[in-house]
Amino acid sequence: MKCAVALLLAAPAIPLLFMGEEYGEPAPFHFFTSYLDPALTEGVRRGRRRELGRFGWDEAPSDPARAATFKVSRLHAPLADVSPHRELREYYRAWLALRREHPALGARAKEGTRAEWDATGAVLIVTRSAPSGARVRLIANLSAERRAWTPDPAWRLRLDSEDLRFAGDRGATPLAPWQVLLYDAGG
Repeated sequence: MKCAVALLLAAPAIPLLFMGEEYGEPAPFHFFTSYLDPALTEGVRRGRRRELGRFGWDEAPSDPARAATFKVSRLHAPLADVSPHRELREYYRAWLALRREHPALGARAKEGTRAEWDATGAVLIVTRSAPSGARVRLIANLSAERRAWTPDPAWRLRLDSEDLRFAGDRGATPLAPWQVLLYDAGG
């Protein structure tokens, strides 16, 4: 999950965070309504079945007009303060703070983005540059195996998905499965 978060938040786009995603909300999100017009309610039911059927959805979708559909979709906000949800929330916070502060991150610095694979084809390296010369480099092990990685001393480690504060194992070398490192350099 932390690997996917890093790829989303390192991308040169505005991320969409949805309904408790930042702390790993386990509740499913079901589409729900509270229309007073019975014809509209029935039209929505039919439309949902038809729409989901186009995607090969075999089971009947939850009824958007039932109170139970709304109830199972409610957030469990207190989870955000309990491990491991708390550590995931802190990981999101660290990433979002970096996006706000670092000129090479965020949606404004789109021009200087380069992505490449290492020789194994398992480690993605994304470098982003700002017009000021500030740069970040994301190293993401996109495999379930440990991978060799030698840090470049010219780059400063800013974020490690395996950091203990994010419920990680703190094993940066070699790269742990699905581990992500974010470095920055000059500018």
